[in-house]
Amino acid sequence: MVPVAPPLVLLFDSLVSCLRTYSVAELENMTKDIGKKTYIWEIGEIKSPGSPIAVTYLLGYPSEN
Repeated sequence: MVPVAPPLVLLFDSLVSCLRTYSVAELENMTKDIGKKTYIWEIGEIKSPGSPIAVTYLLGYPSEN
C-alpha cells in the first residue's frame, strides 16, 4: 500500500489545484480597477503540447506613461 499512496496523493492534489485556478474572465474582473493608468495587464491561456489542459496566465508590468 505504501508505494501506491504517493502517486495517488499527487494525482489528487494536481486535480484539486486545477479546479481551483481562476478563469480568464475572473482574472480580468480582478484586475480591471488595479493600476489602470500605471500597469498593463495581459491575461490569457496557453495550450501546452501534449496536454489537454490550458495554462492560464496573468502578467502585469508598468506602462511607459
